[in-house]
Amino acid sequence: MPPRNNTGQQYAIVWRPQAGPQFALLSMAACFDDPNGTLHPKTNRPIQRTVETFFGGARGGGKTSGMLGRWIRHASRWGRRARGILFRKTYDELEEVQEQARQLYPQLGAKYNHGKRLWEFPNEANIRFRYMDRDADADNYQGRSYSFQVWEEIGNWATPNGIDKVSATLRSASGVECEWLATGNPGGVGHNWVKARFVDPAPPGKLFYDDTKNVYRVFIPSKLSDNRILMENDPGYADRLRGTGPDWLVKAWLDGLWDIVAGGMFDDVWRPAVHAIDPFKIPSTWTIYRSFDWGSSAPFSLGWWAIADGDPVVLPNGQKLFFHKDTRIRIAEWYGCQPNEDNTGLNMIDTQIAIRGLEIERELMHVHRVKIEAGPADPSIFNVVNGTSIAGAMANMGMDFIPAPTGPGSRVAGWAAMRRMMMASQKMPMEEPGMFVFNTCRSFIKTVPSLPRDKRKIEDVDSASEDHIGDETRYALTYARREVQMLKLMGA
Repeated sequence: MPPRNNTGQQYAIVWRPQAGPQFALLSMAACFDDPNGTLHPKTNRPIQRTVETFFGGARGGGKTSGMLGRWIRHASRWGRRARGILFRKTYDELEEVQEQARQLYPQLGAKYNHGKRLWEFPNEANIRFRYMDRDADADNYQGRSYSFQVWEEIGNWATPNGIDKVSATLRSASGVECEWLATGNPGGVGHNWVKARFVDPAPPGKLFYDDTKNVYRVFIPSKLSDNRILMENDPGYADRLRGTGPDWLVKAWLDGLWDIVAGGMFDDVWRPAVHAIDPFKIPSTWTIYRSFDWGSSAPFSLGWWAIADGDPVVLPNGQKLFFHKDTRIRIAEWYGCQPNEDNTGLNMIDTQIAIRGLEIERELMHVHRVKIEAGPADPSIFNVVNGTSIAGAMANMGMDFIPAPTGPGSRVAGWAAMRRMMMASQKMPMEEPGMFVFNTCRSFIKTVPSLPRDKRKIEDVDSASEDHIGDETRYALTYARREVQMLKLMGA
């Protein structure tokens, strides 16, 4: 029987959380005491630290409904002091959230103010729905204050930079317990940073503390099977999903598996136990060359690759390693990315990169006793502007490059070559050239295996993702060193 108010009238229940993840979402506190016992200077009570709650998992897991329901709880408790904002990446994505709100909020007496573009509740609480397509759009919210923030499908943002900037507006001068929430599915351009921030640090449902941001975090997984209302009203939904993609993709959608990348370019061919190998001294008969993808505000990637000559490698302990002739091995890297800021460059100029890159090469040559040759680089660095080019400036410092192949189909051909060589590495003995990376190349291992496919062009990588090392790698693997040498001998 529905509950009654003080006058004996029955309340009408317009929404209730489903058992399981939605109930856990509604039960999670908005904040907890500072774990280090830090006291507020005015009240002498422990400072309250926000809980960043990530409600993530499968498609159809009831995530949006859970967010709208959580706002109802916040608005009911704090009334006119409750100021909420919900973000999606694009305006079109926002429409589906608005549609669910139109079915729910009017039943609570809320009205949509078209002029202000917000929902106003009878107790004067209000929530805005907005989209943020670019990180620069975050500047539009500086100086504002919100007690409730939601980031819907957070994996659609390539980096957390804009999100973190807007998150600084989560505050209340009137004592409201502020709430920060996000939803998301495996895959998308932001898969790596979302997984690293919310999924990897602790088991599902276990609260953990991030000392660098001074926030608690918790990951509440949600599966399609948890959304009983959808499964009852649309029993064919799961079957329709099964008919829309390969098995690994459907499995990620249905079960919310974050170790399987929905739409990943390499997740079905990359095997860490096979491809990431212990470093060894490169034989003097092998070739080492450099490859480069330019970036300044975005990261650059400078990699060093060895080419196997087909002879076995004998380690100091007598063990022999066999690599097919022309197999490429990534032996070192320098990824020009800001520490703890995904997909953000170092803003270094070309000559600075060359100077430090040559220092790294001297260290490599001291270890391996092999001269390092010029290799392929981002074709854009050869563009001449005001009489000079990035490639020219770096060559003047002693670090030269050869233009990587460009033109129609070159990107797709590069990704195909990477996939082919990853697959070749899995066969022992190898039947054709493969690729490996030293397990010290942590940036490659972090970013490349999970690169997402472009949803509009499935054979290409999504260029909005953190693809800089991926680009540099496809330059390196499609580099035909012998052909270049032959052309030079012929005077071309």
